[in-house]
Amino acid sequence: MPSVVSRFTLVLNWILITSVYSLAQGLTDAEQFSKKAFQFYLKSQWDSAEFYYFKSANTYERSGNIVESLNEGLKLVDLFIAQNSIELVKSTVDSLFTLVPEKDSLYDDVRSQLYWKLGTYHEMISSLNEAHKNTELAISMQESIGDYNRTILAEMYKDLGILHQRDRDYSSALKYYKKSFRLRKVDQDPLAMANIHNSLAVAYFYLGEFSIALKEYQMCLNYYKTINSKHPKIAVAYNNIAFTHMKIQDYDSSILYHRKALRIRLNTLPENHPQVISSYNGMGIVYTVNEQYDSAEFYFKKCVQLLESYNSDDFNYFLSRVVYNICKLNFRRERFSESLEYITKAINLNLPAKELSDSTFYEIRNVADLVDLMQFKVSIMTRLYDKYQRQSDLEIGLDAF
Repeated sequence: MPSVVSRFTLVLNWILITSVYSLAQGLTDAEQFSKKAFQFYLKSQWDSAEFYYFKSANTYERSGNIVESLNEGLKLVDLFIAQNSIELVKSTVDSLFTLVPEKDSLYDDVRSQLYWKLGTYHEMISSLNEAHKNTELAISMQESIGDYNRTILAEMYKDLGILHQRDRDYSSALKYYKKSFRLRKVDQDPLAMANIHNSLAVAYFYLGEFSIALKEYQMCLNYYKTINSKHPKIAVAYNNIAFTHMKIQDYDSSILYHRKALRIRLNTLPENHPQVISSYNGMGIVYTVNEQYDSAEFYFKKCVQLLESYNSDDFNYFLSRVVYNICKLNFRRERFSESLEYITKAINLNLPAKELSDSTFYEIRNVADLVDLMQFKVSIMTRLYDKYQRQSDLEIGLDAF
């Protein structure tokens, strides 16, 4: 696969060679290219969508409309986010920043959106402090615009809600999701409405309101299906419905929805895409709580194999969650030594250095998750002590505590 730089160069050069338009015609064509790109995006035809967004951005630029060219660049960032192309998200955002003139109010909207996308990038690599900082800055900048973009601000609120959700502050997450919903319900855009109903459902799920969550998920599905019955976001909704059924101990329905999600993801994404891995991981979790341990182990190990194929530290957080699930599986099977082996690996994947100190504390991507891992290690050491009566197990447990 060509590098990021060569990929951009190849596409742009092709467009320049094959496209020569007058100024007026160029603007018309740019709009058509953008519409065509969006239709491909809705159908998950990523390469075609990418090509036409490039073409639209380039045509706007040559017609002298730099703001619209940058806006098409932002749509490219969204496309790369949908594909989880982390490197392309960061490189494209960095490139677009260099094209935005400083202290020019004409570009305030674009500038705020670039900080927002930078926050999304940091959320993707689980650098939550940076994600919060950039997303809050983006919201502040957008709110300061006299005629701010309601649609964009609604999406920013939603993403800030997601960050609070990852921090386990579900009440704050729900607050921002509701702010997003109030802005969004005016235009009733199907894709946006589906996304916000999904977010509301997730918040209610974590607050233990499972019946409300299922109703919100159904609203979400209704909107998605008006767009495309195989849209990747439908798989996200199915995935979340599966976990809700697991919480009410309807394990058969949970597996059914996980399989529905997996079918869509395998039809639209490569097998090592994080969303595909998420489906395998979800199935492993359900099989674990339903005490079908061999099936659980199969799916967890498939996740590890696919994640390790990336050979990138960017996936350490995701890998740590899967390893933690294997740890809990072994704990349920009373294989405490194996459980200790996996919890140690999960902890190390979350630490910036081998020794935790004041200087490394602020480099931890997710403190709440690391606390959970340490707490589970205490439980493992307690069970090992109960079984073998070794004082060293108590000492290790105390150290973790």
